[in-house]
Amino acid sequence: LIENAAHYSPPGTRIAVRAWIDPGALHLSVIDQGEGLTGEDLRQLFTPLFRGRAGRLHGGGTGMGLAITRGLLAAEGGRATAENHPPHGARFSIRLPAETRAIRMPAEAP
Repeated sequence: LIENAAHYSPPGTRIAVRAWIDPGALHLSVIDQGEGLTGEDLRQLFTPLFRGRAGRLHGGGTGMGLAITRGLLAAEGGRATAENHPPHGARFSIRLPAETRAIRMPAEAP
């Protein structure tokens, strides 16, 4: 996701990466400042061999990266999503189920 954001964002723009956990999952969000996603891109983005409008214009890639990402996450009960992030750019997010538990700190020595 980070590599795609870097590839499709204008040089010198920011890419925001956020990660957090909640009681049942690990979340990761990557927000770029690229052109955003067309309606067709949003419908087919995770389809094997699909290359969106920006991919066809910028070249490179096989159209497999996002499909593989979604497949690997699905195998573990996770999911990958994409949406436009106004005023420009896109947000790609993953959610991976994960068991969480409290951290037990060792008692301090006297």
